[in-house]
Amino acid sequence: METQSNIVVISKAIVPELQSLADDNQITIVKRVYKNGDLKDAFMVIVMDTSDSSINHAVHQEAYERNIVCNVEDVTDYGYLIRIEFLDAVRDHFRYSGFDHH
Repeated sequence: METQSNIVVISKAIVPELQSLADDNQITIVKRVYKNGDLKDAFMVIVMDTSDSSINHAVHQEAYERNIVCNVEDVTDYGYLIRIEFLDAVRDHFRYSGFDHH
């Protein structure tokens, strides 16, 4: 996956597919929970684990304050995007955003 953007995944638990992308230096993994300030340089945020409503709210609030497009998966009150799967969304973003016109 070639991009001109930096993809950062923040999570305590990493699935093998994401670890493989990190091993190939295609994404950056930060192994911990979200903390305020993590969205400082973000363009778009996708929250995939919605098991902690306080984190969902905190991410949404920071994204709102920084004017960042945000989707909290399966929580329509916080999402600005339709429901999407993480890897497909990332691939489609770069395929159709002008970074990859093969």
